[in-house]
This record gives sequence, structure tokens and C-alpha cells, in this order.
Amino acid sequence: FAPSNSESYGLTHDYDVTENFKLRAGLGRTELVANNLSINAVNLISKFRIANRHYFVTTFSGTNTNRTILGINYIKYGYLAGLNYSSIFFKRKLKISIGGRYNDKYYSAATYERLNLNLTSSYRINEDWMVSMSNFYSNTRSFDFVPDTVIMRQEILNNTVIFNTQNRHGSFQPGLFYNYQNLRTGAFHSRGLSFRFSKFDLSKNFMMSAQFRGAYNDAVNYESLRNYFTFQFSSLLRYKVWSLNAQYFYGANSPLLVEYMLLRNMTPQSVRLSLQNQYQFKNKHFIFENSMVYN
Repeated sequence: FAPSNSESYGLTHDYDVTENFKLRAGLGRTELVANNLSINAVNLISKFRIANRHYFVTTFSGTNTNRTILGINYIKYGYLAGLNYSSIFFKRKLKISIGGRYNDKYYSAATYERLNLNLTSSYRINEDWMVSMSNFYSNTRSFDFVPDTVIMRQEILNNTVIFNTQNRHGSFQPGLFYNYQNLRTGAFHSRGLSFRFSKFDLSKNFMMSAQFRGAYNDAVNYESLRNYFTFQFSSLLRYKVWSLNAQYFYGANSPLLVEYMLLRNMTPQSVRLSLQNQYQFKNKHFIFENSMVYN
């Protein structure tokens, strides 16, 4: 056998301190022969519960990275730390989960510094309606290993609020959102409304869903392009062995399409349709699948 280009091995141990307090410890090592890179890691995760409704999870990890480049050996020490909290309130009507995680630029392969924060919550308004909220923030910087200089910065903020109700006609989910992205290609604000409908009947092997999403967008780096409109539609219809998918996009929903819109002075649009079918042979081990796609 040829020698392996990568090897990973480690050891973990779980320890239940009490019924409400648990620990997991681990040691590991990864070797990437082709990259002259080895990483030693130690991890410690704790889980504990207070008053049967407050849950905490803490994460800590430390690494020792050893890499040889052009005959020079580099050693870097990094760490990762995280905390998650979840609980329920108001007679289980309100559920929340908050989390955060950060690793410095010397952690693991020593090429990324990351900060992630998230908040999710849901509230039961009444027997028919529930509202949920999701917030996510991410800030990432990538580095060259040796000169230790920043290559790229990326910042993302996503926020959504969705109302949900369900009856014999199906499930209805109106919502609103605000997103922000600051990428290498530029910064974008997007805020708008969404609506999703779905219905299924397992006894008839039937399922359908449709989603609409409209937004006004602000391309910060383009003074001549402010508050332009985008629209997205997607649907799925599945009945027995047939599936039909449809997608429609109006407007520039990516930095590349923004450049296209400015260059051509026209709004990009795209349509995608696909039809799929499955045929089951008498021998259950064989299925014939075929599809047609239009773009």
C-alpha cells in the first residue's frame, strides 16, 4: 500500500460528574504529510443544567501547530472558546437559545480567525400561531501562514422573523428579514418579506410547497445602484413517482449579477424547471431515474 498523505488519531473520555453536570475531554493529532503540517489538539466540553430548565454548554480547545516551509520550522499555539445557553420560560411558551464561538488566528491550521454569534427563539402566541426569530452574525479573517498578514475579511449578519400557522389547508409561514454582507466583492444590505406555503398527504404520497421572497437591496459600493428590487420564487410538487421543481429569480442577487446589471443596464432574470420520474422494477434492487431540465 502507498503511504497515507494524512493521518488522524485521538482519544475521548466522557465523565458524568453528577446527573446535571457532564464532561467530555479529548486529545488528538493530525498529520498532513504533503503540507509538512502536524496539529496537536486538546478539547474540553462541559454540559450542565440548572433548575431543570437552564442548559449550558461550554467548549474549549487548544492546538499546537507545527509546520515546515522552505526548510524553516514554525510553531504556533491557538485556542477556541464557545458558550451556549438554552432555556424555556412562560409555561414553555418561550424557548430561546444563545451561542457564541471564537477562535484566534493561530488555532488549528493557523489561517482563520472567526467569531460566530447566534440567537434563536420561538414563542407560542396561541393554539394557532407561533412566531420564531433567528439571528446570526459571523466575522472571519483569513491569513497567510508565514507572513501572518490578512488575505480576506468577511462579515455576515442574517436576521429573520417567521410566523407559522397550520390548518387543514396546509402550513402558512409569512415572514420578514434583514441581511447584511460585507464580502471581498462589496457590502450589501437586503431587507424584505417572505411567504411559504406547504401541504402534504402521506397516505396519497403527495407533497407541495411554494416560497416567495421579495427584497430591496442596497449595494454600498455602488453609488449609482441603491435600493434595487429582487424577487425569488421556488416551488416543489411531488406526487407518487413524479416530481416537478420550478425556480424564478428576478434581479441581481449576487455581486457578479450586480456587475452584469450595471454593465448591460438591464435587470437579470433566470428560470429553471425540472421534471423527474422514478420507475421501480419488479426487482426492488433496481430503480430507473430520469429527468428533464430547462434553464
